[in-house]
Amino acid sequence: MVEDPKSNAFTNGQQDHSDSQQAPEIPPKPVKRGRGQPTKYRREYCDLLLKHFDSTPFRLGEIVKSGKNWSVHEDKLLPNPLPTLEGFAWILGINMDTLHEWRDKHPEFSAALARVKLKQKEILVQGGLAGTYESRFAQFVAINFTDMRQKIEIDGTFSAGERLTDEKVRQIAQEAARQQLRGVVDVPKIAAKVEEG
Repeated sequence: MVEDPKSNAFTNGQQDHSDSQQAPEIPPKPVKRGRGQPTKYRREYCDLLLKHFDSTPFRLGEIVKSGKNWSVHEDKLLPNPLPTLEGFAWILGINMDTLHEWRDKHPEFSAALARVKLKQKEILVQGGLAGTYESRFAQFVAINFTDMRQKIEIDGTFSAGERLTDEKVRQIAQEAARQQLRGVVDVPKIAAKVEEG
């Protein structure tokens, strides 16, 4: 700081321009970068994501069954943990909204996400085919974590050959969906129930 001899005030090294015709130069304001915290995104998260999903659906394990005076050792396929995006977000200490934001803003991260979704689906399918996942749970996960959907086809004719109305087909589909939640779908019984009711 410098003392201004004219006013006995301290200044930051700026001269008094009150006598001159020119106005002092005002430095430009810094450009604001946006609000909020800076992003935690790093390019290496793409490789980390791929590594997190680099898993096999199952492993060979040994099961021991034993009784009072006997034991049997059997080899059995055991499921490996299914990698999830939620698990990856937990590792990084972020939430799912942040992952979705990174997907939208960073093309390389979006490409990595697309690849791991394929890998996750492959692990689920192969684990299900090998019988390492309980079937209803595998179906639930497949429908809710992947793009797989269960398709129920209903024939538009009754056994008597009469054509079903759109309303009856809708009722049959609703009842089939309710039964699907219970794990058993019997379309002929559903059609008979709709016809009676």
